[in-house]
Amino acid sequence: MLGVNEDDVGLGDAFTASPSLTSALSPAALVWRRLRRDRVAIVALVAVLLVTVVALTAPLLVDLVGAPGPNVQNSATLSDIGLPSGPSSSHLLGVDELGRDVFSRVVYGARISLSVAFIATGLAAVLGTLVGLCAGFFEGVVDSLLSRTMDVVLAFPVMLLALGMASACSTGKGCAAGLVKPGFGTVVFVLTFAGWPRFGRLVRGQTLSLRHHGFVDAARGLGSTNKTILFTELLPNLVGVVTVYATLMVPTNILFEAALSFLGVGIQPPNPSWGAMIAEAIPVFQSAWWFLVFPGMALIVTSLAFNLLGDALTDAVGQNQ
Repeated sequence: MLGVNEDDVGLGDAFTASPSLTSALSPAALVWRRLRRDRVAIVALVAVLLVTVVALTAPLLVDLVGAPGPNVQNSATLSDIGLPSGPSSSHLLGVDELGRDVFSRVVYGARISLSVAFIATGLAAVLGTLVGLCAGFFEGVVDSLLSRTMDVVLAFPVMLLALGMASACSTGKGCAAGLVKPGFGTVVFVLTFAGWPRFGRLVRGQTLSLRHHGFVDAARGLGSTNKTILFTELLPNLVGVVTVYATLMVPTNILFEAALSFLGVGIQPPNPSWGAMIAEAIPVFQSAWWFLVFPGMALIVTSLAFNLLGDALTDAVGQNQ
């Protein structure tokens, strides 16, 4: 019978934990390896993916459960005194005061909320990254000019800006030859305008730190142009930080869109929006609680999931620094 060497026990674990093997993993693989150990992060990731799938497949999902479209009014679903009916087999989450299916409107509301948040966050990330790269890399007058511009934009109160734009552009053909008017475009513009300086300041700080590293000096020594250094050497090292911050900005923009729609200057009726649904439900909450509870729960769960995922990503990426 062969003997067992005690030094061989746990060899697999030691091999798995080898620093050389860990360092051989790509940054993305390291982040995922740390992220999947966090149960809260995994639950948040599943929730985010689920909400995203619901938003992408909203028409199919509504047809699958046999619900009417989000803007279909049916007075037959109201009571004799005109009150909305609660959840039932024909209307899973009940109907609102106009007889519209709440389930259908909540599902389509996810599509609008995520569309606004993703587009606004993406545009702000691209613009802010470009400005921050230039400010941190060139320094001097360029840095001062761009940094002061970001400070000025950050001083704008976002909510008052949206209210002012909506009021000024709510009549006639709107503003800027009809390009700016209350609705989807205005919400995206306001959120992008308010968000890009935050990305810019983040990227500027990271660029100031990276521009003095050896790989930048090596690229200069090889005759690389400033454009090549910016987009080939510096930008790839900033993708992780920008992605993590974007994950945290998405729930902020979701809540901003809901707040603007709640105030009547966001997504315009009859398009479904969680914020607008909450505003419409407040007067009838005592007799139709479902009209407020379900869009409110969707808003809370979605925002919480993105925030938890963003926090977990921040911790996972931070361990790579």
